[in-house]
Amino acid sequence: MDSTRKKIGILFISDDIGVVYYLSNIIRSLNYLTEEEKPFLRIYYTDKCVKYLDLIEYEFVEFIEFNLSKSFFKYSKSILFGYNFVLDSIPKVEDLDGIFPFNDFPGRKPKTNPLLVSWIPDFQHKFYPQFFTKKNLFLRDLKFKNIIAKADGLILSSDDAYSHLNQHYRVPDNLKVTVLRFVSMIKYHKITDFEEVKKKYNLENHFFLVSNQFYEHKNHIAVLKAISLLKRKGIKFQVVFSGKTEDYRNPAFFPSLMNYIKKQELQEYVHIVGLIPREDQLSMLVNSLAVIQPSKFEGWSTIIEDAKTLMHQVICSSIPVHREQLNDFGFYFDPDSENELAMLMKSFLDKSVTIKDLLDSYTTRISTFAQTFVNAFVK
Repeated sequence: MDSTRKKIGILFISDDIGVVYYLSNIIRSLNYLTEEEKPFLRIYYTDKCVKYLDLIEYEFVEFIEFNLSKSFFKYSKSILFGYNFVLDSIPKVEDLDGIFPFNDFPGRKPKTNPLLVSWIPDFQHKFYPQFFTKKNLFLRDLKFKNIIAKADGLILSSDDAYSHLNQHYRVPDNLKVTVLRFVSMIKYHKITDFEEVKKKYNLENHFFLVSNQFYEHKNHIAVLKAISLLKRKGIKFQVVFSGKTEDYRNPAFFPSLMNYIKKQELQEYVHIVGLIPREDQLSMLVNSLAVIQPSKFEGWSTIIEDAKTLMHQVICSSIPVHREQLNDFGFYFDPDSENELAMLMKSFLDKSVTIKDLLDSYTTRISTFAQTFVNAFVK
């Protein structure tokens, strides 16, 4: 192996499918670098992530299966002795330039170890503490404070998140912060044929797509209220909702939406498909009238990046991060105004909308994304 090639360890250990896609996307983006720029990757994975290893398509790579021990004993020992014993459970780190995403800092790391680069997707808990239990709120904030104080580098998803970091935390001068704007890498041949998807999910011809987990801050209620307004006008259409319906933090939320649908008699308009294969979701995206992203808070919206890559129209809430992602290419509405959303939806339904010409800089965006990631490990 070329001794000048940067060596990065990737902790491919999460059972969160969103994190799995995020990491695999980063790895695939490195293929857009020149041969000399491409880093060597050591992928550390646990048994629960074996099934996702086929998502990784990269030349300079080594795979190591291991168990990342996060026991109470190891954390207590780290705190007691002021040394990061969690890091010690990762094999073959001595020759690495960095490890990502490393977010566990119960103690200091030895100075001889690689750069520990962390990732914080967003600071939602600072804006919507009501969506967390007191325990989760405390632990989340404590974890973030430890990351900010002890990590060598921190990756954030947007300038918006960077502003939130500086707004709510004291950032040490020696913390290298990198804004890495996610870019969706989608291959068209992996998108399911729409006729198959249409039959499988019983879809209508005219539908919008909302692809968010059913969490309260994702603002599904604004879409349902907009549907109710359009229903009164006698307009026929369908809104397909994909995403996980359970939220352990707020188990009553999804049932409350179902009660609203029943009360407003929206069953004919609302089609909830839950968590579905990504290739089916992307087929729905490109065949929808538009994607609707109503969220009140995001770190960096994956569904918007999917739509950008596939050059599809997006109706979204006018929060700063969405404007950062789409600039003039989005159709924006106040997240608290179902009337504004309903008007935008109607313009797509009656074809009075002026479609925006999405200028796709796909290759440039991906190569910039990849180079930015590698630069996060430059001291």
